[in-house]
Amino acid sequence: QRGRPTLEAKRRSEMHPKKTVDQFWKDTANDLPGRFQLLTKEKPTILLAHGWESNAARWQQWVKKLRKQGYSVVAMDAPAHGESGSAQFNAFLYAEMMGVVAERFQPIAIIGHSVGAFAAAFYATHFLTPSVKRLVLLAPPSELNQIFDKYLDFMQVSGKVRGGFYKKFESLFNHPVSYFSIKERIKSLKIKGLVIHDKGDDICAFSDGEQIHANWKGSEFIATEGYGHTLRHESVSNMVVDYLKKEFLEIGTFAP
Repeated sequence: QRGRPTLEAKRRSEMHPKKTVDQFWKDTANDLPGRFQLLTKEKPTILLAHGWESNAARWQQWVKKLRKQGYSVVAMDAPAHGESGSAQFNAFLYAEMMGVVAERFQPIAIIGHSVGAFAAAFYATHFLTPSVKRLVLLAPPSELNQIFDKYLDFMQVSGKVRGGFYKKFESLFNHPVSYFSIKERIKSLKIKGLVIHDKGDDICAFSDGEQIHANWKGSEFIATEGYGHTLRHESVSNMVVDYLKKEFLEIGTFAP
């Protein structure tokens, strides 16, 4: 009687051996459409980073289109979003997580939307993985204080409490909020990229995208109308696919 559980456990173990990490990702990919698309290693990989209060599923149509072009795709959930399992979120944690994912999957390009674009730009100017050759920023915010102010306005936070918030931020990150200006930090970025911003964006000002582009040597800028902050329109994904095709033919990395 006492030996039966051990024999049963051994039988189950033989029938269902433990998988390596690589095997887990490979087998799991097909069960997670629109969230993680992890294909064969020999195909160049694109990393997708969603925005605030979103998740990897927002890229579902993009995944299909990029896969059709011959890319592998990794669509990540930000900390405290989707199925990440985390309880804490900030743009810098997102950027660090992006670095870990990039080291694991070695993408040749990163596409980020909204705060995902902010995190991607911060990642690219601090922890850039050598495999990453191009960066695409969709509706990017430039100034962190603008994001905070909108949130604090929404929460109807008073001036005194607001001041305490910014002091606490500075004590935690050892820099004032102004230090994390993407339009300033982007000046040091060595890789090329694309910025797409809608003129009617009511979340991140159109001028943010313009300023980032103006300070980013080697970047291209596309202005849209009528797509708002989400930029959910097939023409936007087509613009990005066309840009990547042109750029990777140019540098000889991959020609889908």
